Amino acid sequence: SCFHVLLLLLTSGNLSCLFVSELPGPPMIHLNSNFLPNRSDAVLAAGSAFSLSCHGNGLVHWSSSAFRLQFEDSLPDPVQVSRADPRHTGTYRCGYANRSLEHLHTWIHLYITDPAHPSSVFVTPRSSSPILKEGQDYLFRCLLTDPSLTNLTLQSEDRGRGLPPGMKVTFDPRSGALIQHPQRSFSGRYTCSGWKDGRLFRSTPVDLLVVPRLRHPPSLSVSQAELVRLEGELFEVTCLSSNPSHFYNLTWTHPQIQVRGQRSPVCLTLSVSPVHLHHSGPYTCTAVNEAGVATATTQLTVQKICFFFYQQPKYEIRWKIIESTDGNNYTFVDPTQLPYNHKWEFPRDKLRLGAVLGSGAFGKVVEATAYGLETDNKVTRVAVKMLKPSAHSEEREALMSELKILSHLGYHDNIVNLLGACTQGGPMLMITEYCSHGDLLNFLRAHADDIMASMLNVDNLEDKVFYKNMAAQNGRLRSDSGISCCSEYQEMQPFLSSGRSHLDNLSVSDLMRFSHQVAQGLDFLSTRNCIHRDVAARNVLLTDHHVAKICDFGLARDICNDDSYIVQGNARLPVKWMAPESIFQCVYTLQSDVWSYGVLLWEIFSLGKSPYPNVSVDTNFYKMIKDGGHMRRPDFAPAEMYHLMTLCWSLEPTDRPTFKKHKHICSDLTSCPAPQSATRMRRRTQRTSTSCHDPLVQSELSEHELTSCDQ
Repeated sequence: SCFHVLLLLLTSGNLSCLFVSELPGPPMIHLNSNFLPNRSDAVLAAGSAFSLSCHGNGLVHWSSSAFRLQFEDSLPDPVQVSRADPRHTGTYRCGYANRSLEHLHTWIHLYITDPAHPSSVFVTPRSSSPILKEGQDYLFRCLLTDPSLTNLTLQSEDRGRGLPPGMKVTFDPRSGALIQHPQRSFSGRYTCSGWKDGRLFRSTPVDLLVVPRLRHPPSLSVSQAELVRLEGELFEVTCLSSNPSHFYNLTWTHPQIQVRGQRSPVCLTLSVSPVHLHHSGPYTCTAVNEAGVATATTQLTVQKICFFFYQQPKYEIRWKIIESTDGNNYTFVDPTQLPYNHKWEFPRDKLRLGAVLGSGAFGKVVEATAYGLETDNKVTRVAVKMLKPSAHSEEREALMSELKILSHLGYHDNIVNLLGACTQGGPMLMITEYCSHGDLLNFLRAHADDIMASMLNVDNLEDKVFYKNMAAQNGRLRSDSGISCCSEYQEMQPFLSSGRSHLDNLSVSDLMRFSHQVAQGLDFLSTRNCIHRDVAARNVLLTDHHVAKICDFGLARDICNDDSYIVQGNARLPVKWMAPESIFQCVYTLQSDVWSYGVLLWEIFSLGKSPYPNVSVDTNFYKMIKDGGHMRRPDFAPAEMYHLMTLCWSLEPTDRPTFKKHKHICSDLTSCPAPQSATRMRRRTQRTSTSCHDPLVQSELSEHELTSCDQ
C-alpha cells in the first residue's frame, strides 16, 4: 500500500523498467467532509453532530484525549458523535496501524463550547484526586472548551487563589496545567481559571496530593520462607510490601514460571496447582521503584509420597524376606518361589469353624477348633485365615505366599505361629495360634483403668472424678486423621475376650513386658532377614497369659475403614507409623521397622492413644517429620523408655538401635524395681488434676540418660 513510480530508462538502446517505492505520507483528517490541516483547531457548539474521517495509504486507527472517549479500547473510522458535549473536547489523533509507521500521524484539536453552562468552560477528570510525586513534573488535565478565554492559570483555593511559594505552572489550552517540580507543600485544592469579556471563569475544584519522593527500594517479605508440598497439591505464596507509596511493580520469577503484577499496592500472590517435582526450587519476588530494586525469596520443596495399594484395593502381605543388600537397596525374595512343605497339611474334616474374629475386603479370620492338631486326642483352639468369595487369583496367591513365609520363618514365642494349613480339596485355610485377648491396641484402651488403678493404688477408678477412661466406654477410638472413606467392606471386629481373668494386677511392669516381648519378636524377624513394614499395636496380639505376638492381618484388615491408614492419592498408608525414608523415598529397611517400633512404644505407654494426637496428616505434618519433630513423652512412660523412643526416631537410620539392642535394654528395664516408675507416674497423673492431657508434638530430642538396673 505504498505509492510506486514507474521509470522507463533507455540504456544502450535497451528499454528498462524500474520500480521505485515511496513511503506513504501522513494520513489526512476530514471534519464533516471538510479537510483539516495537521495540528489545526476547530470549534463546535454543544449539541451538534460531527464526523471525523481519516484517509491514508494503509490501515488507520484513531485515539483521543477527550474525557468522553479516552477509555475506549478502539475508535471506529469514521468517529461519529450525534450530540457533542464539552467532555468531547480534546485532541483527536489518526495514525497508521503499522507500528513501523507510527511517526506518520495527524492530529486536530476540537473545542466543544456550551455558553449556556459557564461551569463547563473547563472540564477536569472525574476520577479520584490526582497523586503527584515529589520533584516529578505533572500535567493536570484541565481542558479548556472555549479558546477565546485568556489569562489561563491555576489558582489555590486554600491560599486565597494565589499559588504556593515556588510553584511554577505552564498552561496549555489543549492539554492543561503543567506543574513543574512539585513539592509536598503544594498539596491542596486547586481550580483552573481564565478571563473572557471581563468575567472570571473557574473550573470545579480538584484536590492535588503530592507524595514524598521514594528514597529507598520497596520493603518486601514473603508469607513463608520455606514450603513443602506433595505432588498434586496447591502451592500458594504471597509477596507483601509495607511501602507507604504505591509506585512500584511486583514480579514473581522461577525457572518455570513468571507472574508480573500491575502496580500492585500491597501484595502479589502466586498460585500453582497442581505442583509437580519440577516446580521445586526458589521463587523470587522482585519489586522495583525509582529508588531501586528489592527481592524476597521462598523455597518450595515438592515431595513424592510412596504408594502401595494402586487402583483397586488389593491384598498384599507386608512382610518381606531380604535376599541381599547393597546399602539401602534391598533385594527381596519372591515369596511365590519359596518352598512349601506338605507336612503342614491338616485334614479339613478335623477343623470346626466358629465366629468371625476379623474381616477385610478379601478375607477373614475365624475362631476354630482343631481336633488332633498336637496329639490324636487333643482339642486345640486356633485361628483360621481364609479368603472371601470376592477374592481374586492375586489374593489366593498372596495368601499362599503368606503361608510360605510363615513356614520359612519358623517358630518363635513372640510371633503368631503357623500351626497348619489346608491347601487341597477346597478353599485354602491357614491355621495359626489363637490369641484370646485380641490386639494390643484395643486391649490397652479397654483396660486402661486397671493400669491407672495399679499405679494410683486405688480399687476402682469409676468413682474418681479426676480420670475417666472414655475408650473403655466408647469402644475403639478413631484416630484424628479426619479421613473418611468407602463403607462397603465389613468393619474389622476386635478379638477382645469378655472375661477379666488375669487382669487384677495389670501395671506399668506389664507395659514394659509387652515392649520387651515385641522387641524379641522383631529381633527374631530381623535374624530371619524379615522386614515387617507395618509395626503397630494393632498388629500385636495377646494370648491367654498376656504373651505379645507379632502378626500381619493382611487381607483380614479392613484398611478402608481403619483410620490408621491415611489416603494418599489411591494409596492407604500407615503414615503416622512410617519412617521418613519410607514416606519420602519408598525405602523399607530393618531400620525403618525400628522407627515404627518407637511409635508402637508410644502407643503402649499412652495406653492406646493415636500417635501425634490432634495433628492432621498434611504438609505441615510431613515437614515436621522431615525436620526431626517427634511426640512428647507419653503419660505413663518412664524416662528411660521415652529416651529409647527418641533413639528410634533418629532421622539417620543407622543411628537407631537394632532390635537386638532393644531386646537387651527392655530386658534390663523390665527387671528394674517397679515402685520407682509407679511412684513417678502417680505424681505425674495427680498433677493433671481433672484431666488427662494429650501429648503434643515437639522438635527436640529428650536429654534423659538411659539407665540400667544396677545404676
